[in-house]
Amino acid sequence: MGYRIIPQSEKLFAQLKKEHYLRNTEPEKIAGRLAYYLGEINAIHPFREGNGRTQRIFIVQLAREAGFELSFNQVTQEEMIKASIQAHKCDYSGLEMVIKRGLKPIR
Repeated sequence: MGYRIIPQSEKLFAQLKKEHYLRNTEPEKIAGRLAYYLGEINAIHPFREGNGRTQRIFIVQLAREAGFELSFNQVTQEEMIKASIQAHKCDYSGLEMVIKRGLKPIR
């Protein structure tokens, strides 16, 4: 379903732009928004290889731009797979929990 990658990406990144790339997101909501975008980018799955690594790098940078440090060092592959499957069903709570563990404000 490669033909859907571009329109879905454009729609998602337009939404992210409307949210000012999460720069004005309240601290108590940032993990949920990061989880949403991580889950949705994963659903688009734009690459044949390296989707997970690329998505995590993007989300870490997005968090940094919003004023937060984010690390996935304490997350097991099993936890990430389970949370990603859950997110594919539009339940981002697993990804949110994973993100909260590695998130801290830098401002």
